Amino acid sequence: MADSSVKLEDLLEDIDKNRLVLPDFQRDYVWIKEDDKIEDFIASVLSQLPIGSIITFKDNFNSFANKEIGFNKSIEYNDNFGKVEFLLDGQQRITTLALVFSDRIFKKIKDDPTNHSNDDLVQKDKIKKRYFLKVPKTEDDFKSDDDFFGYENLHFPYEDPDKITFCSNDIRDLIHTETFTFATNDPKRNEWYYPIKSDHKDTKFTRKVKESASDMGLIPLFYLTDNSDLVKKVLNALAEKRYNYISDIYDDEHMDELKEYLKNNEKAYKIDLTQDDKEIYDEFKQVLEDNRDKWADDMFLYLTSCIKQLRINTIAVDDENTSRAINMYEALNKGGAKLTTYDLIIARAASKSQYGKKSYAQLNRDIISEYYNKPLFNLVSKGTGLSEWNSKQYLQTITKNGEIVPVVINQFLNLLCYVSFNADSDHKMPQVQVKKIPNDYCKAKKQLDMTSEMIVKNSDLCMKSIMDALMILQLKCGIFDVSQIDYNLILLPLSYMMYLYESKSIPEEKLNEVVDKFCGLYYFFIFTGEYASDQSTVVMKHLEWVNNWLLCDIVPTPFEADNQYTTIDKAVLNMPKYNDFSTLLYENDNSPKKAVRNSILHYVLSGQPSDFIKDSGYTTLNAWTKEMELEIHHMVPLASATSIKESTKEIRDLNEPINSPLNMALISKKANRTISNYQISQYENELDTTFLHGYKLPPNVKEFVYSKSDSNDNILKEIFKYRYDALKAEIISKIKTLIS
Repeated sequence: MADSSVKLEDLLEDIDKNRLVLPDFQRDYVWIKEDDKIEDFIASVLSQLPIGSIITFKDNFNSFANKEIGFNKSIEYNDNFGKVEFLLDGQQRITTLALVFSDRIFKKIKDDPTNHSNDDLVQKDKIKKRYFLKVPKTEDDFKSDDDFFGYENLHFPYEDPDKITFCSNDIRDLIHTETFTFATNDPKRNEWYYPIKSDHKDTKFTRKVKESASDMGLIPLFYLTDNSDLVKKVLNALAEKRYNYISDIYDDEHMDELKEYLKNNEKAYKIDLTQDDKEIYDEFKQVLEDNRDKWADDMFLYLTSCIKQLRINTIAVDDENTSRAINMYEALNKGGAKLTTYDLIIARAASKSQYGKKSYAQLNRDIISEYYNKPLFNLVSKGTGLSEWNSKQYLQTITKNGEIVPVVINQFLNLLCYVSFNADSDHKMPQVQVKKIPNDYCKAKKQLDMTSEMIVKNSDLCMKSIMDALMILQLKCGIFDVSQIDYNLILLPLSYMMYLYESKSIPEEKLNEVVDKFCGLYYFFIFTGEYASDQSTVVMKHLEWVNNWLLCDIVPTPFEADNQYTTIDKAVLNMPKYNDFSTLLYENDNSPKKAVRNSILHYVLSGQPSDFIKDSGYTTLNAWTKEMELEIHHMVPLASATSIKESTKEIRDLNEPINSPLNMALISKKANRTISNYQISQYENELDTTFLHGYKLPPNVKEFVYSKSDSNDNILKEIFKYRYDALKAEIISKIKTLIS
């Protein structure tokens, strides 16, 4: 990382030559809608105040998708481009400098109006603004406005024009704007400040600017870097206009008024008033001429010194410190939009795309919104009644704001990184046993080592594999919302299984076997508490299992014929202080986690149980009916309450068996609302008896209402033990069947 400073002219040249560009992950230029910020910033520059540092990241031009500063237009790749500076921090200030103190951004669209999009900063049919420094135009203006630059008497009040003494607040009101539009029917189209395509050396144009600007009392700031000679001409015209006015008012026929004027303005006119009138008048004319020329020179020196003294401190990060650059970006944008590894990966992939095509971010959103593998769907959708599926509608993988949910993004990056560094040119994974896969693949540093070619080549299959995994989790395993996947890393080995299928690394006829193993592994992962701690290590072990099992027929130790019956039997719903029976009943210091509760709820839901009450409108419950809203219900109510609603309220915060995950079920929202109005005495009569089997409950639960007593505690414990044993036995049996 290196610090340096750059002149504004050099910065503008770098923008012009596309040596300084915006990475695609940068957000829009927002100051365009905030006049106050722009005018405050201009006042700071004209007060010769520091404007802060910018941070750039140096890398190859095609490392990230990029756009021109001031535009949303991608820059067309040129083989001659080498390394460029990507602007990480300072976009608002740098774009404002280019807009206010140069004509370059406006001229780009004027030179080629067809080569920019309607979303650009400079839109050809939208009104935009030009910025000026104004001087008083009339005597009334001199009375009401501050004359900081001594225009009234043509006497620049600062001894050294590049060392002024006023503050930005002092001259804030002297910043003036005029609007224009590129529209052909704009009545202001011929205004002198309208961006032109022709050469600024055109004498007709120069004369128009000089005369019009001086008539309006406006100094065009946008010519200071590109055409400072024209600014000098405007200043000379302003000085000439004021010179003529003073000359006309104070002529040799009004000497008393002239002497009074000179006495009141002795700093501007150091004239000996004891001389005779002719000598006074002749000297006045000479001093006035000198002041005219000197004021224009001093004002020009002042304005150009504001530009020349403007040094933008640049902190440059090199391409070997990508993670450092990200960290700096995030530190600078706290409270705002966070820069993610996904932003950088997509921007890097987009660097290989052509302007006008869909972005890689949009291609990913399209896969999430539309894609499902038909043969896989036909297999796993049997009995669902579905004719099509997508994760956006059925699992809420894209938010209302159009953002991909983090669980999908994170596991997409992890999967993409692993296959990018290990798959062959045909996307296939080698049939080689792997051992101890490092967890670097799940870290930003390794992911940012992926080239744009890797990303473009593999992203499509990886995102489709994630969608395959999500479809199985919903249609076979009871996940009804992507947010219900408690341990996100579980999705990585499961999605990798589907990648092996999507990439044809394993034969298509193995699809049945893959789906069974998928569900078996998922149930093993979630019910043994494998992810309860040290997830980053566990997920790499599971990635090894999947790779070696599907590609090399090496059965993982828990599922070998000699081990599976003892290993699985001991592990399922039996992790001490996590999901064993004692923890589920709050009998030790550890409360059951939400992930444990959800694993039981989703497993039961995958069996499509009946709803809790008669005539709720649903014959069975499932995870995929979009109109079906599900809520958690406590099956055994509290006897001290008069209604089920009151019972639920009392139960909610108790660290007692009544609040155990074994006392919870997902039921329809309609059923839950109906039940809440029941009196405790009504509860038994309104329940659908068919739910007992689906929820693994004993017959006596139907009439049992809990109250605090030793005998009731024992009955409740028996009910939950019955359900625990039934669930455990069924899950163990299912895992063994699926993985055998």
